[in-house]
Amino acid sequence: MKLFDLLRDEGPLSGTDVARKIGASEGGTGQLLDVCAGLGLLDKTEGGYSNTPLATLYLLSDGEYSLHSLIMTQEEVGWPFFSYLDFAVREGTVQTQRAMGTAGEDHYQECFYKNREKKLQFMRAMHGHTKVAARQVATAFDLSGFTSACDLGGSTGALAYELARQYPGLKVTVFDLPEVIEDAVLFKPHGPQTGQVSFVPGDFFRDTLPEADLYILSKILHNWPDDKVHQLLSRISRSCKPGTQVAASWWRNSCWTRTSAGPCPP
Repeated sequence: MKLFDLLRDEGPLSGTDVARKIGASEGGTGQLLDVCAGLGLLDKTEGGYSNTPLATLYLLSDGEYSLHSLIMTQEEVGWPFFSYLDFAVREGTVQTQRAMGTAGEDHYQECFYKNREKKLQFMRAMHGHTKVAARQVATAFDLSGFTSACDLGGSTGALAYELARQYPGLKVTVFDLPEVIEDAVLFKPHGPQTGQVSFVPGDFFRDTLPEADLYILSKILHNWPDDKVHQLLSRISRSCKPGTQVAASWWRNSCWTRTSAGPCPP
């Protein structure tokens, strides 16, 4: 419905006007608007409803820090899994087959890389979600001692560009699938830091990893079973030189785990 886009362009609007413009019932629209106002996403005045700064920052479809595509992606790929939570608890397994109708390990790739429109939606989702915490992640540790970094699965380069902005002496390589790299240019920002960031296509489970002093795994490990995580970490370990380090941040927060490189256990 792009409610927040509508209110940006034409607001403030009454509940009746919003319902008419989005083609929805007045009753349902009014309840939705009031809930959004209660959540601090909309201001409700005698003149109608309008966006709050919070909604403007995160919920416009084309905002710099937009989470719109992330929400749409989770509706399609994340939400179905909650319908099978009881099976997940009873069986102790990921419910990809039931929720998505596919038995593949990487349901994101199977769902979103089959056509360009879906792929770009997924890339926008990852881009917006990464940008929200990119500065906090980039500065969680002092990385000024590194001269090269490789962001594995770095998608649009959102984190890589922020790392380059924070550390002018750092060269960052984004390593991701060829079909991702070919459209990463659409997300390239303006500024001198872009010269510090390069993109290399490849599969981090199969192809040779770019050399780096620091390997970054941002919102990657949560998406794989333990055996695939061990495989990936082992491949990184074999690519490391003495002094190389690995940093990982998790999907649900912006905390880093940083460790010096060393041999992985068998």
